[in-house]
Amino acid sequence: MLSSKAEGFIRIQTEVVKSKLLLIISDVLLEKQRIVLEKGEQEVAAIIPADEFERLEWLRYDIKYGQFQLDEEYDDENECGIPCINIQELEWNFEQILAQVMCSDEIFGLTFPTASFEDDNENFIPGAILMNINNFWIPDYWLNK
Repeated sequence: MLSSKAEGFIRIQTEVVKSKLLLIISDVLLEKQRIVLEKGEQEVAAIIPADEFERLEWLRYDIKYGQFQLDEEYDDENECGIPCINIQELEWNFEQILAQVMCSDEIFGLTFPTASFEDDNENFIPGAILMNINNFWIPDYWLNK
């Protein structure tokens, strides 16, 4: 479905994402597309494959703390799991969830609905990640250290 990938990611308006969410998520999962959501002219969020998110987190860690930091110095108190929501919930509550991502810097793992999801257990492996655009870009001042 998505074809323009000149910059390594695709920019899509939030209205289009809302109307074609399942197709866009399937492209993220199957084609490893990276999607930047725009509201008007402003970038507000990104949807990327979960493995891309892991690489991004490792890159941020290496830039911020350096590859030679001792393991004892690493503070893992801030580490926690990412809350997962199924794609149907994102479809039903798109505006509210997007507002949480934009305003509160929330990160959500996106999973497909399964029979076991009814248990209210959020321990799932996400296929894609919805995050604030500020988490998608690595700040220039980190790169210039």
